Amino acid sequence: MPMEMRDNGAGNRTNTGKNDIFEDLDMPSVVIYRFMIAIERTSSITEAYAMLKEKGWLTSLASLYGGKSKPSILARTISSGYMNQEGRLTEKGIEVVSPERIIAKQGIYSGSEEHKQPMRKAIRMIQDKGNLAFTLSNKDSFDVGELKAKMKRIWDFENPVTYECQTNAIAEEVSKCIERSRKLGADMAFVANSDEIAKAIQESTQRQCIVLR
Repeated sequence: MPMEMRDNGAGNRTNTGKNDIFEDLDMPSVVIYRFMIAIERTSSITEAYAMLKEKGWLTSLASLYGGKSKPSILARTISSGYMNQEGRLTEKGIEVVSPERIIAKQGIYSGSEEHKQPMRKAIRMIQDKGNLAFTLSNKDSFDVGELKAKMKRIWDFENPVTYECQTNAIAEEVSKCIERSRKLGADMAFVANSDEIAKAIQESTQRQCIVLR
């Protein structure tokens, strides 16, 4: 049964499924993550708010600016320790937003520099969609994970999507990736850095393979 993860909007996640590989995953809600991406890519909190609204990542004025009984997105992010009072990301915030830091969490399992290149591109692709990118330091894990906000409950997570970054189309390695996603109950897509590799994977697996250049 696929996993469901819930968040209270302040970075406190609970796992309602049985996939042990996700047990130690401690992430902010996707909404807070979107705000951190916006802060990283703009020069001020005001511009970050504008980016959230422009992209449709957060359109509720109550969630953006808060109210009598509801903290603003800025207050939530600061109270969660991802941002300081000056509006800059803390080390904790940088850890979950920076592609280099995300990849570094995998340690030796992140592979060669050739393998890290499509991982960086996959992370940016996920962030460009306003979703949360993460990795796990587990030899039986996937390369990059993606968490989405639920359509009508944006403080909750959707089931994860996993991406396997391929620098070749070796059948044995591709089969291992498919088996991992099956055990996790997660949707999976392959990522390749060339049309040739993508075509070979799609023909042998009948699964999506995204080419990131």
